[in-house]
Amino acid sequence: MHHFEVAMSLCDELGDRLLTRDLRPGDFVHLEGDDAGTVSVVASGQLVVEAYPCGGDLPVPIGILGPGCLVGEDGLGGPARRCSTVRTLTRSRLLVAFRDELSDAISRRPEVRRHFATLLASLQQVRVREQLASCGPRVDVRLARWMLHCAEVFDPVGSGRPISLRQETLAQLAGTRRPTANRMMRDFEAAGLLRLMRGGFVVPDSTSLLGWIADRCGDA
Repeated sequence: MHHFEVAMSLCDELGDRLLTRDLRPGDFVHLEGDDAGTVSVVASGQLVVEAYPCGGDLPVPIGILGPGCLVGEDGLGGPARRCSTVRTLTRSRLLVAFRDELSDAISRRPEVRRHFATLLASLQQVRVREQLASCGPRVDVRLARWMLHCAEVFDPVGSGRPISLRQETLAQLAGTRRPTANRMMRDFEAAGLLRLMRGGFVVPDSTSLLGWIADRCGDA
């Protein structure tokens, strides 16, 4: 079962414990250092996670969130502060649970506990894929891995939905410069592996992009 389906099952179990939060493109879900009093499920939308590097004055992107992802689960264990900033890339809808109420539901209701544990395990795989996407000496492979990962997270049902991620942000995720990312993405477009659009791109066939990666590194 895809993590989006698990997340929706969890939300069904929680029912009226959840609040709905609708956000516009560019809105902040939370800022680094905010109180971690809630845990949210992304019902729809595309979001980016940012953090301040050691010695840096500006946040840099470190991950992405899409439908079915959790936001703020790291604060579930008790009073804490957010360790990253999350902002929206598109219109987004979050289903929000207060930390204490969610903790109570997890402890008292086996179905909630099962869905939440399954979702955490599934999303840990998403985080591992992000770490793998940033590894490797070849910039083109890192870039392709991030594009594939974005397609899988932002569009879990494979509907060909546009990925609203600017080239500068994608370049930062892949550890390269925007001009390099732009040149390589045009090469990918010429090969039929993506379609460029204003403010983002579309991966028309994830299988073809995965095959391109596997041909070049063998460990996609």
